[in-house]
Amino acid sequence: MKRILAVVIAVAMVMCNLFVLDINAYAAGTPQIIVGNMKKCAGGSVQIPVQIKNNPGITAFRMVLEYDMVIFELTNVEFKETAKDFNTGTSQNYNSPYSISGFNSQVDVGDDGIIALFTFEINPNAEPGRYPINISYDTDDVFNMKGESVYFEVEEGYVDVIEAQQPTKAPTAEPTAKSTEEPTAIPTDKPINIPTNKPVEMPTDIPSVTEQPQNTVQQTGDYFNSKPAVSYAPIKDSEPMQSLDENNKILIGNIYYRITDMTQKTAEVLGANGNIKKVIVPVAITFAGDKYKVTSITANAFSGSKKIKTVIIGKNVISIGKKAFFKCLGLKKITIKTLVLKKVGNAAFNKINKKAVIKGPKRKVKRYKKIFKIKQIK
Repeated sequence: MKRILAVVIAVAMVMCNLFVLDINAYAAGTPQIIVGNMKKCAGGSVQIPVQIKNNPGITAFRMVLEYDMVIFELTNVEFKETAKDFNTGTSQNYNSPYSISGFNSQVDVGDDGIIALFTFEINPNAEPGRYPINISYDTDDVFNMKGESVYFEVEEGYVDVIEAQQPTKAPTAEPTAKSTEEPTAIPTDKPINIPTNKPVEMPTDIPSVTEQPQNTVQQTGDYFNSKPAVSYAPIKDSEPMQSLDENNKILIGNIYYRITDMTQKTAEVLGANGNIKKVIVPVAITFAGDKYKVTSITANAFSGSKKIKTVIIGKNVISIGKKAFFKCLGLKKITIKTLVLKKVGNAAFNKINKKAVIKGPKRKVKRYKKIFKIKQIK
């Protein structure tokens, strides 16, 4: 009986091992697109690689890179060795979303490795935290010579922005040495004359400083009630192109925004400038040197925009207005990153693509199914 039991256990262990091997073999052979992960201080520069793995052979590809333009400025894109057999192309402007593409009309290219290297400058004012760098593609945009779509699993990347470590020992070394030697030789002659003269005169010369705060208060308090001059905002070189029209709409990239509260530093999404395929609602926008959290999407913001395929809702969004994405017939992918969403207006996502997939935070799925009134949230 013991021998029979031992044989059964041995067979079971062999079967388990075979099963594990089969799973690993399948996982090892799954085509993948992998975005790199990096760690850097605010104000630094970072390079993010996009790598292809287990490539079964493709003749063409088009992929879209998405990132937070408030945190990152894309400064350079370099195609690497893996893309050498493709005729490659890129977006004209270094804005998010940013697309790269490649085509070979002769053969299927099956090389593995880094396709492209993206260089970003990190906003010096970026708060420490993890910021995603996402890449995506439509099923029809990656295919082989037979015209068959090739599926790749996508592993998204990120940049961990960390605090710069300030030196603690170096500044304390020299002052202690000099303070114990030099002050003993000099204090009897000059220290008495110097402090009694200039410190008294300084306050009488500075009252002009009180004139400038009046300008800054007037500019921020009544900022949108009068048309600003050409130099209305000290926009930094690292910020995306911005403009302000007569209706107080701010255009950043292809999206219109409006400041909703100057004190609380909040803003809302108004809609798109022209036909766009992807809507990315950022965590915040920067305007006139100040950062504003994007907390809402207005009613009818993108209603009837048939070309929109993807929507990413940022982490600070609290409300989405009625019919915000109504009749966006091409909308197939919705990613909800916010954990603070409280209100979704009527028909906000009605009559979108029938195959649409909505992804949200796991701990909010039940809650969001109720307020979205849509069952297919995952």
